[in-house]
Amino acid sequence: MKSRGSEPAGQAPAAGLPQGVQPPHTPHNPNAPLPGQAVAYAPTQASPPPKTTPTKTTLKALPTVRDHTTDQLNPSGDEYLPREIDEFGEKKVMANGQLLGGRTYRCRTFLVPNRGDRLFMLATECARVLGYRDSYLLFNKNRSLFKIIASQPEKDDLVAQEILPFSYRSRQIAIVTARSMFRQFGSRVIENG
Repeated sequence: MKSRGSEPAGQAPAAGLPQGVQPPHTPHNPNAPLPGQAVAYAPTQASPPPKTTPTKTTLKALPTVRDHTTDQLNPSGDEYLPREIDEFGEKKVMANGQLLGGRTYRCRTFLVPNRGDRLFMLATECARVLGYRDSYLLFNKNRSLFKIIASQPEKDDLVAQEILPFSYRSRQIAIVTARSMFRQFGSRVIENG
């Protein structure tokens, strides 16, 4: 009996099978090349060009533009000069940041020594009240706010006023004027606003 490997492809073995019974085989592909035969590939149909995904023009976490303030500081050096003045809003707050008409801030306000009678707020507290993760994002997203880093004597005074816990004396503390917070956020920083 001959081995199957020596028979030509496509022929059934003559011996070993009863007549009328075909050997099991896989479906025959008439286009398949025979072993040892050179394969000539026909050019395939051109596939459609790859689909291009439309590019989206979304900006990711870019800081907002300083739109209503200039990049120049006021004479006291604690907030940016406004580019435009809201007359209606100016009737609700004094120049030092005190609110008029019985309004109160949602954040604690305090005076800082050697900075006059201007009211200030802790940036971390403002960020928490306004829904920002931290003061870094507050200042990054609101470029019209000027960040003031409290000096050591100022931090000591804030500890004495019980605005800061004693353990925060060695940390970097950012403060911001109450007036600039009101100018930027309006009713969002006012109780029942």
